[in-house]
Amino acid sequence: MTPDSQELRTLHPDARFPLCLLVERVWKELGLMLDVFDIYRGAAAQAVAFNTGASKKPAGKSFHNLCLPNGTPASLAAHLRVILPAGEFLGFGDSRLEPVGARKMHVDIWADKVGEQLTAEQMIYAAISLKAEEIGFRVGAKWGGLQDWCHVEWRQRWPTVDAALASGEFTV
Repeated sequence: MTPDSQELRTLHPDARFPLCLLVERVWKELGLMLDVFDIYRGAAAQAVAFNTGASKKPAGKSFHNLCLPNGTPASLAAHLRVILPAGEFLGFGDSRLEPVGARKMHVDIWADKVGEQLTAEQMIYAAISLKAEEIGFRVGAKWGGLQDWCHVEWRQRWPTVDAALASGEFTV
């Protein structure tokens, strides 16, 4: 990901620097290279995500769906995946990141998930999620039900999609 990448331009300007900071910190502090993808989703793409169970939000109700009043995409959400040395990705696909037969380890990272059993892949994303929270992102790894380990949202000024739309600064 580069600061001038085409997809990064679909992210709201308020969220660009924090996302670049997250990518930099994960590289410097964890030694992991991140790819940022699936930033803006139009109504059709969101409907597919919702209808296939990849998202709990219907079209127009996701932070991925936001635009500026002039129609320019201005998402407040993005997905992250770890780039592995061979060029493959960790974290694209199954939101629970549980490869068949994966061994799990008992961890107590979050107060509401005492006794959680995580795979190595999930622990990597737990570390990335903690870095994201330090910067101010809300992370999909903490959601109940469908945990979206790869998802981050920038909610500093707009706590909900409805609040963002009510502000007049966004449309869908």
